[in-house]
Amino acid sequence: MLSFLLLDQLTAPLIGCDDHLQQFASICGYTTEATAELLNHRPAGGVSCPSCGLAAQTPHQPLVPVEDGAVAILTCPEHQTELINRFHTGLDTQQQLTAQLDTAAHHDVS
Repeated sequence: MLSFLLLDQLTAPLIGCDDHLQQFASICGYTTEATAELLNHRPAGGVSCPSCGLAAQTPHQPLVPVEDGAVAILTCPEHQTELINRFHTGLDTQQQLTAQLDTAAHHDVS
């Protein structure tokens, strides 16, 4: 499914199943003060980066592993790198929060 991720000033077209798109957006949401929002329709302002608008015609788009699947990022190389970096930062944040919750739960049980 083609969806659009709105993250700060970036509107990025993504392809993936609903579950993996939601997981990707949720993890990217750790890297912003606003919300990472998924749209299942073209945003009113379109895609602001002309290179991103043409990226869907490029045959080699990166796949980002998400859980047991993947999401394809249909953006220019600069925005691909930004989204992939933000996704990895979000994963690190999620893992740190999960580890903190696990540690707190173990201390409460004792």
